[in-house]
Amino acid sequence: MDAGLLTIFFVLMASIAGCVAWLRFGYSAALGVAIPLTMLSATWFHLDVAGQDLDARTLAAIVMLALLAYPMGRRIIRPWFVLDWILLGIIVWHVVVDTFHSGFSVGRPFVSYAEWALPYAAGRYAMLHPHGMRWLARVLVSVGCVISLAALIEAFSGQNVWETLFLPVDDLVTRTTGIRFNLVYRAIGPTRHPIFLGILFMVILPWCVVLWEDTQLASQRGLVIAAAIFLAIGMLATVSRGPLLTTLVALVTAIAVRYPITRWPLAGVAVVMVSLAVTFQAQLLETFDSQLKGRQHSKVVVLDGEQEVFSSSRNRVFVVRIYGPLALKGGPLGYGSTATSTFPPDIPGLPASDESREILGIVDNAFILQTLRLGWMGGVLVVALFLGGIVTAFSLMRTADTFLMPCSAAVLLAMGCMLIAITLQLLIVFWAYDFAFWVLFQIGTLAGLRTRRTLALREF
Repeated sequence: MDAGLLTIFFVLMASIAGCVAWLRFGYSAALGVAIPLTMLSATWFHLDVAGQDLDARTLAAIVMLALLAYPMGRRIIRPWFVLDWILLGIIVWHVVVDTFHSGFSVGRPFVSYAEWALPYAAGRYAMLHPHGMRWLARVLVSVGCVISLAALIEAFSGQNVWETLFLPVDDLVTRTTGIRFNLVYRAIGPTRHPIFLGILFMVILPWCVVLWEDTQLASQRGLVIAAAIFLAIGMLATVSRGPLLTTLVALVTAIAVRYPITRWPLAGVAVVMVSLAVTFQAQLLETFDSQLKGRQHSKVVVLDGEQEVFSSSRNRVFVVRIYGPLALKGGPLGYGSTATSTFPPDIPGLPASDESREILGIVDNAFILQTLRLGWMGGVLVVALFLGGIVTAFSLMRTADTFLMPCSAAVLLAMGCMLIAITLQLLIVFWAYDFAFWVLFQIGTLAGLRTRRTLALREF
C-alpha cells in the first residue's frame, strides 16, 4: 500500500470521528477524540506536502485546530503563562539557529511550529473544557489497549500488525529483530523501535487515573484497573529496560509524594542503589550486555587513542563522554538541524576512525542531541520545558479538586511523576518524533489545565 494514501485514510478517520464527537457532545470533545486515534497510524506512514513528510498526527492536528479556532475564540491564544513562553522561545530559537546555519526560507517558521507547537497546542486546547479531558482519557486508553494487544501478538509471533496489514517499516531507525532473553520478540507496534513504543505507553498510563477519578465511570473501575494492567503488559512486550525502570521510578516517586511517611526510607533505598550503580558501573554494564547478546558481540572502538569495548549499554556512557563536550563547544547556536539530522552527526570533533565514528554515531541522549542541534541556549530551553511541565503538574495539585474535575490531585500526581520518568528515559534515548509528538502533547495538556484554572479563577 502507498504510505501517502494510508496517511490520508487515518487522517480522515480521526477527523471524521472528531467532527462526529463535536456534533454530538460539543466542540470540547473534538480534539480528545481525533488526536488519540492517530496513534493507530504507524509512524512510517507519511504524506509529502510541499517537500515535508507529514504523518497522520500532524495533519489531523492541523485540521482539528483549524476547525476549532472559531468556537474557541480568544481562549485559543490566551491566557499565556511561563510554559507557553518557553515553548515560543524554542520555536523562535529553532528558526534563528537554522537560519544562521542554512539560510532563511519562508517555510522554516512553519516547520518549527509543526515540530514543537502543534502537538503542544493540540494537548493544550484539548484541556480547556472538562469534557475534553474526559473524552481524551477514554479514547487514549482505549487506543492504548488496542496497541497493547498488537504488541502482545508481535511479541509472541514476531509479526508486526501494521507491517502485516499495511506497509513494511522503513529503515530510518536500526533495531534488533531476534528473540530477547530467549523468551519473546521485541514489539514495536506503530513505532519504529521498542523503546519508542515503551515511551508511548508511559504517556498513556497516567490517563487511567483520569478514568478512575471520573465519577461517570465509578461503576466501571474494574475495567479501568484491567486497562491499566493490560497497558503495563503491553509495555512488557517491548522488552525494553528503560521504560520499565523509569516507570518504576514514577511509581516510587508517586508513593513518596502521596505518603510522606515513606519518603525517608525510599530516599535511603534510592541513595544506596545509585551508590551501588556508580561504584559497580562496569560490572553492571557487563551484566546487562551478557543478558542481551553475550560479550562475543561487543565491538572495539578507538577513543582518545585507546581501544575500548563498545556495546548498546555502554553507548549511553560514551554519548556523555563524546558529545557532552561537543555540545558545549557548539556554543549558543549549536550545529543546526541539517548537521545533526543523521547519525553520526556531521560535526567536528568526532573520533578519527571511520569505523569508530560510525559505531559511536547514535546520540542516545535527547537533551544532548537537542543541545548539539540548537546550541546550549536551545538545550536550556528544552530542559526548561520539561522542568516547567513537572512543576506545573505538582503546582496544580492543591486546587485540582476544586477547579479542574475530572482532573484531580491524583491525576496530576500521576502525570507529574510520569513526566519525571519520561525525562529520565530521554537521558538514554535520542529525540525521535515517533514519541516526541506525544511527549509534547502531554506537556501541552498540563499547560491547558493551567490555563483552565486561570480562567476558572477569573470567574470564581
